Amino acid sequence: DGRYLKTDRGLLCLNSGSPDTRLYQGLSIWAIFVNNEWVTQDGQNLLWLPPDYRATCAALFGNMLVLGHASGQVTFVEFVSS
Repeated sequence: DGRYLKTDRGLLCLNSGSPDTRLYQGLSIWAIFVNNEWVTQDGQNLLWLPPDYRATCAALFGNMLVLGHASGQVTFVEFVSS
């Protein structure tokens, strides 16, 4: 339902106004990680990140990967299953 964001530091509540017992509903089933210059899935290099797109932090919710950059910019990457 979009109220939680899974980050490299745990879950972030986006709607702090009311508690939700469905904490894990809608969390990503994608095993996607950001390792320096690569976005990986299940240990396989999936997407190479050019220097300007390398993240200082990353978050994954559903099929959406959000990369945070030192410049303050963010990049959204949506994954679709084939």
